[in-house]
Amino acid sequence: MADIKIQLYKKTGSDFESVLLQNADWYGIPNKPTTFTPTNHEHPISEVTNLQETINLLETGGGAEITGADEIDVIAQANINKGDTVRVTAGTTGIYVETTPTTLPAGNAYGCAFNHNGTRLAVAHSSSPYITIYDTTTTPYTKLSNPTTLPGSTGYGCAFNHNGTRLAVAHSSSPYITIYDTCATTTYTKLSNPTTLPAGIAGDCAFNHDGTRLAVAHYSSPYITIYDTTTTPYTKLSNPTTLPPYDANGCAFNHDGTRLAVAHERSPYITIYDTTTTPYTKLSNPTTLPAGYAYGCAFNHNGTRLAVAHSSSPYITIYDTTTTPYTKLSNPTTLPPSYGYDCAFNHDGTRLAVAHDSSPYITIYDTTTTPYTKLSNPTTLPASTAGDCAFNHDGTRLAVAHSSSPYITAYGVLYGTPLAYKANNLLSGLAGRYGYAKKNISLSAIGKVDVLFEA
Repeated sequence: MADIKIQLYKKTGSDFESVLLQNADWYGIPNKPTTFTPTNHEHPISEVTNLQETINLLETGGGAEITGADEIDVIAQANINKGDTVRVTAGTTGIYVETTPTTLPAGNAYGCAFNHNGTRLAVAHSSSPYITIYDTTTTPYTKLSNPTTLPGSTGYGCAFNHNGTRLAVAHSSSPYITIYDTCATTTYTKLSNPTTLPAGIAGDCAFNHDGTRLAVAHYSSPYITIYDTTTTPYTKLSNPTTLPPYDANGCAFNHDGTRLAVAHERSPYITIYDTTTTPYTKLSNPTTLPAGYAYGCAFNHNGTRLAVAHSSSPYITIYDTTTTPYTKLSNPTTLPPSYGYDCAFNHDGTRLAVAHDSSPYITIYDTTTTPYTKLSNPTTLPASTAGDCAFNHDGTRLAVAHSSSPYITAYGVLYGTPLAYKANNLLSGLAGRYGYAKKNISLSAIGKVDVLFEA
């Protein structure tokens, strides 16, 4: 016979108290229920430690910190203050105009670049001061003071080095490349010219990832000039063993700095160099060449793709760089409508933007599909022909340089980012996730929210 649990009580006054307990085998207890179904019930706020105090802080903007909350990025659907209670709903994918700078570039914009931490945006353009730099931490972006010495003429391209201490500007008259120290003073100061200047009009420039090399694409032989930036002033490296055949319009290093691509006029339109050799040596041409004059090029972050923007259909050509020689991927499902002038991948490589000659002027592709698929156009398009485009490092912003006012358009980029609405309180009853704002978030801006629960 199985053991059973016996509990004996004795009566003391009106109460009973236990006098004996023997261990028993659970399986020997007869007539047990087979399930223990919970019943719906509620707990008042008073039964949850510090909940009322936390709600009070949130509703008064106190900005309380809650351990274990789920911090997420959101797009504000109203002006939200730090500590406001918010309701979060599912997000969307696309791009939208984030801001128009308080002071616009002075003329047609041909090039643009963010620094690595995204706090600065440089725009190269056709009228003095030829380069305009913005503080992107303000809404709208605010113009910094002009550099102490300006480029000599129309700026066609610009690039920051990785640590943001240098800004190079490619332009149309001697010295053709101007390099600024961005950290010595609040006003950028010009460094000494390189010992050997580019041979002609400079259309683009690029630093390698560790900042030890600066490449300048230009008209007139040798068409590409590479500098050692560890010397003062910068010194020119030996020319590559095989030069581009004609005027170069764009250039780009891959992330590990072992490859340099040069976009140029005349076949093969794109020339790729192995930078681990001295001097740089040309790789075999891709199996399929771009269809016309190449104006811009870009590697994705992991270096497995190279995009080339050019003058004839399909206007953008993408290569798989893991093959020898590089092989062309299938064309995107929807092509840019005309001349491609430049292109840029976002940092995680899931987006490719192409700046081009006719409306919609900017085309953005989802690169996670095969072939690449076009995303919806921005609700507000650039005003005219786009000459360049650039993502910031975290991919949340896309700048487009173009040929008519406002000359630079700054977009916010959405990757299914949730939307945040102000809530009257944490218990409003509407469906969604609820939490509080970590900091002030302006309407349509991206900010952070701590999510507490879902209703």
